Amino acid sequence: MDQSENLIDYHEAAPILGLTEGTLRSLVSRSQIPYVRLSGRIVRFSRRSLQEWISSHSVTGGGKAVSRG
Repeated sequence: MDQSENLIDYHEAAPILGLTEGTLRSLVSRSQIPYVRLSGRIVRFSRRSLQEWISSHSVTGGGKAVSRG
């Protein structure tokens, strides 16, 4: 499978994360989420990296983030 088939844009990534596109753009601007910059303004996200990011930011019952990697 071609790697580009796994890359998605803001419109596709935001619902996966349960975020608005604006919030997702803010996370990208602060480098707080994994992304791929294809050129100056073109940003894409790897589905796998987003799933790993979600897993690594899961929260326990005590409200503490659990690092998984």
